[in-house]
Amino acid sequence: MTPSALTVERAFFTRVEITASTEPAAKPAPTFETSVAAGADPANPRRYQLTVTVKLAADATSPTAYVGTVEAVGFLVVAEQYPAEHVERLALVHGSTLLFGMIREMLCTVTARGPWPMFVLPTASFSDLVPPPAPASPPATSS
Repeated sequence: MTPSALTVERAFFTRVEITASTEPAAKPAPTFETSVAAGADPANPRRYQLTVTVKLAADATSPTAYVGTVEAVGFLVVAEQYPAEHVERLALVHGSTLLFGMIREMLCTVTARGPWPMFVLPTASFSDLVPPPAPASPPATSS
């Protein structure tokens, strides 16, 4: 195993708000929304603060088992030896994935003790947050 170029200095929950329905015909949340807010430290562009928020939405047609919001914040640092052109992608994509995993576990913990089956978020990819770097152009050949 080799250490990651991304270090989580600190990660914590800023909001955990889940409401369980008492309706006998409640169904699992049909949808959820995920949002990511990120910012680099102007004094050190290798330091980032990320906030990932997951909202469980109610269904308008039938009672929803669980609704609510869970939000996690992380302070991340990318290693100095990591290539500068890939720092933002590493911090945003992998940092968001780590925080989303924390939220998934918190939702499992809270809903497993509720009146309905445990709600488990699916795995997710955050690769679309930052476009991948353009491939290097092949060297020009002279004719």
